[in-house]
Amino acid sequence: MLTSLLLSVAFAGSNATTANAKVPPQYKDRITFAQVRVLDEKVSAVVPTTWKAQSSPKGVYEPADGDEMFSPAAEFRIAWLCGDGCKPVDDWGPVLEEKLFKAARGWTWKVDREEKSATQRFLTAHAPNGTVEITRVLFKNGEPRALYCQARLMAHGGSVLAHDPVVDRLVGAFEEACLALTK
Repeated sequence: MLTSLLLSVAFAGSNATTANAKVPPQYKDRITFAQVRVLDEKVSAVVPTTWKAQSSPKGVYEPADGDEMFSPAAEFRIAWLCGDGCKPVDDWGPVLEEKLFKAARGWTWKVDREEKSATQRFLTAHAPNGTVEITRVLFKNGEPRALYCQARLMAHGGSVLAHDPVVDRLVGAFEEACLALTK
């Protein structure tokens, strides 16, 4: 399923302004996004600048120490996914499903949004414990690597609710950040 939203946002060049516009006013002083070059000079990504960048692996961001909105287990990741042995992959579909999407399709998860095309996939899903996972991957059949953005959002202190109000209010901003990924 290819939607006009995926085409209009992903291909038109979503940026940090779009992600920041999705942050509700009450959180604007606590989370912001900026466009950066990450992994190599060809990869442009919108990342949460109020989170701390990890030195290893490069492209991983975690909530800052003392963040009261997100669990320390929350994560925002920009990375390359290799096929078996980092050799060209004829059909990325099964590889992506196994490595990136399988967990969010578990019987207890609820898929909120899913979009597909011949060169990219996007998924947002909620777990029963309130965790939200957002994944976008850019790929080309026959290539050895796929580029992806993955955000795992968890409320500070954990949550037993199906939807955490703080996390739910920020899902749109993190979706826009992942949609801004380009190579």
